[in-house]
Amino acid sequence: MTNQVIPHSSAVERRVLAGCLHESEALQDAVGGLRAADFYVDGYRKVFEVVQRLSRQPGAVHDPVLVRQACGANQDLLTALDDVMFDTSWIGSDAGAACCYLRDLTAARRFHEVGLKTAAAALECTKDPVGYLDKATEKLVAAIQSRQSTTKVATVAEVLRDFVSDLTKPEMLADEIISTGFRDVNNVLGGGWERGRMYVPAGRPGMGKTAFMMQSVAHAASKGKRCAVFSIEMPEKLLVKRLVATMSGVDSRAMKPGVLRKDQMDRLLRAAERIAELPIVYPESSTMTIEELVRTCRRLKVDGGLDLVAVDYLQLITTSNKADSREQEVSSISRQLKRLARSLNIPVIALSQLSREVEKRNDKRPLMSDLRESGAIEQDADAILFLFRQDYYQRDKHNGQCEVIVAKNRDGETGFVSLKFEPEHTRFSDVEQYR
Repeated sequence: MTNQVIPHSSAVERRVLAGCLHESEALQDAVGGLRAADFYVDGYRKVFEVVQRLSRQPGAVHDPVLVRQACGANQDLLTALDDVMFDTSWIGSDAGAACCYLRDLTAARRFHEVGLKTAAAALECTKDPVGYLDKATEKLVAAIQSRQSTTKVATVAEVLRDFVSDLTKPEMLADEIISTGFRDVNNVLGGGWERGRMYVPAGRPGMGKTAFMMQSVAHAASKGKRCAVFSIEMPEKLLVKRLVATMSGVDSRAMKPGVLRKDQMDRLLRAAERIAELPIVYPESSTMTIEELVRTCRRLKVDGGLDLVAVDYLQLITTSNKADSREQEVSSISRQLKRLARSLNIPVIALSQLSREVEKRNDKRPLMSDLRESGAIEQDADAILFLFRQDYYQRDKHNGQCEVIVAKNRDGETGFVSLKFEPEHTRFSDVEQYR
């Protein structure tokens, strides 16, 4: 008996606590489904008690900084918290399953404890063996039944009531969906970017992915939506330059000292004044990992709110949780972006590159299989939009026309729409504006 270990898993306890600090859904699963007694390690149990206490505060949002402040000067507590903070195993894990596992271990510990007491009592049961067996059976059954179940069960009538209630609230649609800025794209997507969803505009280099993303971001910001742009491919200054060209109508190639005419400079400055008022933030992200990106978004959500996240582009994001292959890493990054959209209830627009296989075909329109390291992207994305310009390959044909091919649209239609593209202004427009 001396070499036996009481049933527990310090690794899973760390994983659950780390999820509580970084991920809203993990926090809800843990606070709603666990008790402090479900943590066997003393330090982790005390950290969970702090998280529980914070969760009862109205509007509380938790991250390592806030939890550390709540731990005060208790060194044992801070040491346990440090163990949790540096644990990355929560990333991509199933928080609900981990909580269920801890509850099962708690039941196993109770069963173990009851078993030891029952075995000890058996040595004294010669006077009343029948009474002993009855009590032992009763205690063992109680230990088995101590397993908690926190699975939420809803009747079809309850789900239907919520569904009908949503349909009768037209104002909800305006709040839940953010316009892309393009009428025909909105029509295919069912109104625009929907909160809680991940969208992947994809295409080969030169198709205008970044311009499409930034124009949509600017449109959302012009409607008062606070947007965060994580630019890993190009400096924020270049992104802003493109935005100025889009909104001013000044040829981006002319934006050089001593080249601009006075009328162009005037238009540029007026556009710059409008852009300066837009609620768009550019976190420094050239070397940012997905874990840092997620933490930054959560901080922005708390500090001023956050309505939309745009990433340029998905395959350039790195992760601190290294995997055996880059495809596995990209899959993990894709899942975390999807979870970020759901947990913060915002649309996440993540640009994606395509493989060079496109260039080997006569018809160069993209296919789903062309997504680079596409393992989980195709599965996680709620909608995939391919941008394709025939004039990129045939300069004398289809001048200025861009096809937006909606290859995947969860709960919606697929198809394609046409936009007009002006490369000198890095600007897209609905086709009817040019008819």
